[in-house]
Amino acid sequence: MFPYAQIWSFEPDPDIFPVLQQSIAGDLKASAVALAVGARDGIASLHRNSRSGTNSLAPMQCDSVWAREIQTVQRDTVTIEVVTLDNFCEKKRINHIDFAKFDIQGFEPEALEGAQGLLKAQRIGLLQLELIPAVFYDRITTFSDVERWLLPHGYRLMTINRIVTDDDGLIRACDVLYGLQRSDLN
Repeated sequence: MFPYAQIWSFEPDPDIFPVLQQSIAGDLKASAVALAVGARDGIASLHRNSRSGTNSLAPMQCDSVWAREIQTVQRDTVTIEVVTLDNFCEKKRINHIDFAKFDIQGFEPEALEGAQGLLKAQRIGLLQLELIPAVFYDRITTFSDVERWLLPHGYRLMTINRIVTDDDGLIRACDVLYGLQRSDLN
């Protein structure tokens, strides 16, 4: 759909990173980065689970209803490198991000904290974030956790989709889209 887009994909898990590289092989506009994004540059422990899509910098609550339902257990931890989006973009001379997608299993607030320079300068157009307001990790991520980093810089909630609920109708996870507030929408 966007033939001129430059795509940067981050995958910190050393076992999954080669899969990402293979999936974009031959696409000159796509780059794989073996880092996590966070609040500060440094190192962290990645908690790896039996379902790799649930790997996180936060430990999983193995006794949670959700973990039991999807039959997921923590496998191990590995040390990974973390970079702020601000520092990564400065180093790569990326001046603007049209669309940023964060599906980082509860660490969306830290990624936004590490992108405050970009957000303050309104150099990111749209942000899609996954929220997990249910017990699955040792923390939950709510609207207020991400909005504290977005609202002061003119971003507003645009839509909510991919809503996953439990049997009682409570939201376990959802994707939210934020964009810059436009005067024609007020």
